[in-house]
Amino acid sequence: SVRNNLPKSFILSDVWKARMLLLLSAALYGTNFSVVKQLDEIIPVGVSSTLRFGLAAFAMLPLLIAPLSEEFKNNVKNTASKTTYVFMEPSRLSVGLAGMEIGLWNSIGYISQAIGLRTTAASTSAFICSMAVVTVPMLDYIFGRPLLRRQIVGAALAAFGVYALEMGQDIS
Repeated sequence: SVRNNLPKSFILSDVWKARMLLLLSAALYGTNFSVVKQLDEIIPVGVSSTLRFGLAAFAMLPLLIAPLSEEFKNNVKNTASKTTYVFMEPSRLSVGLAGMEIGLWNSIGYISQAIGLRTTAASTSAFICSMAVVTVPMLDYIFGRPLLRRQIVGAALAAFGVYALEMGQDIS
């Protein structure tokens, strides 16, 4: 294979691949707010959201058409037996319907974010959205799950880090 012919220094280990993907994800997330704000000045929110979600749907279409593996079906059945939710037998239809529900909630969030960016700065919006890192452990605690020390430390560091990044210009 081509990989075997490359020098070892050129081949990325799985750890470095994961780091690069994390860096790419962070870069995409970090630019999301300013890009959406700039898009809003060029085209209406509905059109930009349709284009964004249409592109995402097109990219995911092969996964919907591909047959479901037995491993996936067994995984869903095992998960269903451990929860109180009622699951349908996994099929293309059930997976497609679940994906559409997730897409609906996701699009409501993105459209609300785009509309909210009309009245607030991109950095403020990014700060509020980034606070999900802190909100999720707090919701777990409210609904009866004990908070671990690492969650408390992580939430505090995340809150301070997001504040320093997003509101740093106001500190000086």
